[in-house]
Formats: sequence, structure tokens, C-alpha cells
Amino acid sequence: MMNHRGWNRQPRGQYHQRGAHQQNGGQNYHQAQFNRRNQEMDKPWISQDIRKEIWKRIQLGNVAKKSKSAADFKALADQKHRVEELVEEAKVNWLTQNPEVEDEWLKVLADENLGRSSWCD
Repeated sequence: MMNHRGWNRQPRGQYHQRGAHQQNGGQNYHQAQFNRRNQEMDKPWISQDIRKEIWKRIQLGNVAKKSKSAADFKALADQKHRVEELVEEAKVNWLTQNPEVEDEWLKVLADENLGRSSWCD
């Protein structure tokens, strides 16, 4: 499309390349993080106590990012490990108690893990 100066420009709302603000299907980074957190907590095996531990982990992460203190990062690492153990134990217990929906939930979990990247040391 030509404007009055003779330059080509994209029509409004159409970008020639995707910027950081358009990744994740048009969601910004913070919205994607919020959705990931909600996805993590929106499982039948996540109890209110586990939710509290997850939010504590999130808060410790925010504190560690601001302070950059080794003690805060240690507390964050400990809390992450604690949450991972609690979630894994709760998931196994719930799937054991509800074998009729195990196949359905295993498919959901597999689909969620398709988009995640893993790093090997």
C-alpha cells in the first residue's frame, strides 16, 4: 500500500514479522506465564495446600529476581523441589484412586508436555 510519500507500508494491524509481543498466539509473555500457572493448578490432584505451596514458590521467585541474593535463590530452589515432590505424589495418588480416568488424563499431560522444551546437562 502506498502512502502520500510513495512509501510502502503494511495496513494497520498486519505485521510482516512476529515480534515478541505477538508470540504465544498473540498473548504477551505475562499472559502466557499466567496461563501456564493456572494450567499447573487446574488439575484434580492439586489440593488447596499444594496451591499455597505453588504460590509461595512464585512469590519466592519474584523476590529472588529482585534481590538476586544467593539465599533467596536457595530458598526458591528448595521450594521448587518441595512443590515438584508434592505434585508428583498427589498425581500418582489421584491416578491410583481414579483408574477409570487415567487414560484421559495421561493424554492431557502428554499434550501439555509436547510444547515444553527440556535441557540436558
